[in-house]
Amino acid sequence: MPLNTKHCWNATNIPTVIGESNSFGDWLQLVFSQINLKSIQMSNMVCWMLWKNRNDLVWNLTFLVVSEVLNTTLSVLNQWRFVKDKTFDHTLGLLNLEDGRTKWQAPSMNRVKVNTDAVLFDNPSRYCHAQVVRDHNGKLVEAMSHCYLGSVSPELAEVIGIREALSWVKNASRNDVVVETDCLTLIRWIRSSYITMSYLGRVMEDRRRLLVGLQEQNVMLRFVKRSANSVVHYLARYNFSIADCTWILENAYSEFDYTVCIDSKQ
Repeated sequence: MPLNTKHCWNATNIPTVIGESNSFGDWLQLVFSQINLKSIQMSNMVCWMLWKNRNDLVWNLTFLVVSEVLNTTLSVLNQWRFVKDKTFDHTLGLLNLEDGRTKWQAPSMNRVKVNTDAVLFDNPSRYCHAQVVRDHNGKLVEAMSHCYLGSVSPELAEVIGIREALSWVKNASRNDVVVETDCLTLIRWIRSSYITMSYLGRVMEDRRRLLVGLQEQNVMLRFVKRSANSVVHYLARYNFSIADCTWILENAYSEFDYTVCIDSKQ
């Protein structure tokens, strides 16, 4: 059922029934005269999302429900505020209490944790991503690195890394898995319902569907700070000249094994 605009405005708690007006512009000015700056920003973003949702319905026969419109509105608004105000807390919006860890933490009993990261290089242009899987004792289960020639955006490189991490979970038929990345933009995009027709947007949507398909395996995606993702960052950077490589505990080279042990004991 297409979105009910009135229900969407009611959910924002912004007063919209104010006096009489002959046009949308007049109505909007009346609303602005009765609310504060943050509510004005929210009103502008809601108008934009409703307009976009209407166009998606007309041209693509797709639409968002009220909760999806509001979640996407808040996410985009938070990102805009962060760009405009460097004192704004960019960890707000679509994040939860489990996000933002500054140190690597072992998963709970019988779970595994997959950390993923990507690194870009110049001369020649190439990008590498890696995944490190550890168990509840912090011991290495498996690690993978992949390196490709070519130039891509940092976001696309991170998305490819997430795909590899989720593919590993699916192919290994693992349950109870935590996947961690230090790419905040990626986390917000996957968790939101925002869809863009760009190439990156289509790739993101594919990853979102893959994650949804793994819900029965209890797979969780989390954001961590770079300091909690240092081992996989090291692996992606160290192996920039290797096309594809996989390690397990028994054949991991000594320097990497030492790095994992130190990080797991912090």
